[in-house]
Amino acid sequence: MSHFACLVTGPNIEAQLAPFDEALETEPSKVYLNTTELADIAAHYRLDPNDRRAIVAHMEDWNGREGGVDRRGVYGLSTSNPDAKWDWWEVGGRFRGFFTPKPGKGGVLGGTGTPDAFVRRHGDAAPEPTGVDEILKGDVDIAAMEAASEAEARRTWAAYATAIAGTPEHVPWRHFAQRIDAGEISTEDARSHYNEQPRVAAFNARRSALGIWTKPEDFPGSEAAYVRRERDRALCPFAVLHDGVWHEKGSMGWFGFAADEKATDVWAREFRRLWDSWSDGTRLAIVDCHI
Repeated sequence: MSHFACLVTGPNIEAQLAPFDEALETEPSKVYLNTTELADIAAHYRLDPNDRRAIVAHMEDWNGREGGVDRRGVYGLSTSNPDAKWDWWEVGGRFRGFFTPKPGKGGVLGGTGTPDAFVRRHGDAAPEPTGVDEILKGDVDIAAMEAASEAEARRTWAAYATAIAGTPEHVPWRHFAQRIDAGEISTEDARSHYNEQPRVAAFNARRSALGIWTKPEDFPGSEAAYVRRERDRALCPFAVLHDGVWHEKGSMGWFGFAADEKATDVWAREFRRLWDSWSDGTRLAIVDCHI
C-alpha cells in the first residue's frame, strides 16, 4: 500500500476522481504477463517457460483469470479498471496543510487521514498545520513554500552527508529492478543484495531523518544541486488531475515504489508548465490518495 499527493483542480473533487477508482469494473481487457510472472507460473507447475500454451492452461488456477496467447504474448482477461489510481482518498490526510496561503488569504483544511496519519507522521505533539488543503491558485504563497522547502533540504542534506560519509559508491536499485524483470533474481533477493551494500545500510540507519521512501541514489552529487531541485519541487505533488486528464511522476505501486518514474527535475518542469497554464482563480485541492 502507498500514499501519494494528487493535486486536483476545479470543483467536485469526488466526481473527478471517480473514473480512477480501483474498484470500478470495466469490460474484460487483456493484461499481459511479464518475464518474471511467466517464470513463476512455469516453476510452480513445473512447465517449460517457453511453452506458452501450457502456461495459459494453468492461468485460471494461478490467478483466477481466463488466459490466452497472441502475438504480444501470454495474457489474462481482467475486468479491473485499467485507469485505476486509488482505492481510497481524502483531502489533506498525510499531506495536510500542503499549501501556504499569502498573508491575509485563506483556504480549507482537510482531514488528518484514516487512521490519524498526520499525527503519526509528525508526532503526538504535532501542531495544527498553518497551511491549507484547498485554495485558489492566486492565493498560494509560492515564495514562502520555496523558502521552507529550501530550509528543509539543507537539513536533509546535512543528515545525508553524515550518513554516507566514508562509504563506497553503491549499485542503484534500478540495476536490481532490471534483473528482476529479466527473471534473473527474485524480488526478495534483490532487496537483500541492495540493502546489504554499506552505503545503503548506512543510509537506512538514518532513514527517520532522510525520508521513509527515499534511496541514496535519489540524492544528486552536491548540496547545491539538491537544494535547487527541492526548491523547484516545493509545489510539486506526485500526480495532478486537471480537466479529466491524469498526469503523474510515475505509476505508483505498493510500498511507495513507482514504475516508469520520471526524474524529479523532469517531473518538476512538467508540473510547472501545468501550473503556469492555470488562471489565478483556479481552485486547487491536495488529495491524499492510497493504492
